[in-house]
Amino acid sequence: MIIATFDDDGSRNERIVRLTVLDDRNYTAANHWPRAWYRQALKNPKLEVKLKDSFESYIAVPLQDDELVFVDRSYQLGFEFRFKTGFPPRKFLRPERQ
Repeated sequence: MIIATFDDDGSRNERIVRLTVLDDRNYTAANHWPRAWYRQALKNPKLEVKLKDSFESYIAVPLQDDELVFVDRSYQLGFEFRFKTGFPPRKFLRPERQ
């Protein structure tokens, strides 16, 4: 999917990220070091997400508690990918449609 985040000055930043659906909810993760989009989404949770043909309004929901544990266990990456990217910490969020 393509996710659009916004800077403090309103500048739009688009990035292709992986969409994972678990229990009928959409999730994405910052799995490697370039994750300015993730920090922008936390700071300004207004997002635009393109799943098919056009962008739609979403809100970034950071994961906590049981939901975070569930997604972390379900959203597994292979050793080769983690090795190639330097075993970075993983950060998750749930884009929720407005």
